[in-house]
Amino acid sequence: MRKAAATLYGSSMRIQFVIPVLLGAVVLAGCHKPKPKELNISHVLPNIPLPPDPEPLVRETGTNAMQIVIASRASTDSVVAYYRRVLSTDPFRLINERSSAKTTAFYAEQNGPSIWITVSPNGTQGSLVVIAGANDSTSTTSH
Repeated sequence: MRKAAATLYGSSMRIQFVIPVLLGAVVLAGCHKPKPKELNISHVLPNIPLPPDPEPLVRETGTNAMQIVIASRASTDSVVAYYRRVLSTDPFRLINERSSAKTTAFYAEQNGPSIWITVSPNGTQGSLVVIAGANDSTSTTSH
């Protein structure tokens, strides 16, 4: 009789433990949000003017924007001159150039999404370039 009571009591405890665990798993499964769709680089940055001697470091993607960080062995002055020239010719239209201390930021438009480029020194040698773009909400092409 004791053995039967112990077995019955043991199963009752297991059921009382299992039911809340199963309910919790069902609730958590219902709360799962699908991962946001990653941006297609050709939609956000269709024309990427890489700096001289590029070494890609990081690519960060959000739901509407993308940023690429690139190191270059070229001096900051030569990379700034390069971007000033490239962003002033087709397919780009250089809209703004702003310098502060040793950092230069460019904003350019094109047929499609705009592009933002920031050039700064990378330690004592070379340059660090950040290229950013965002989905073009005015574009008539489907994404």
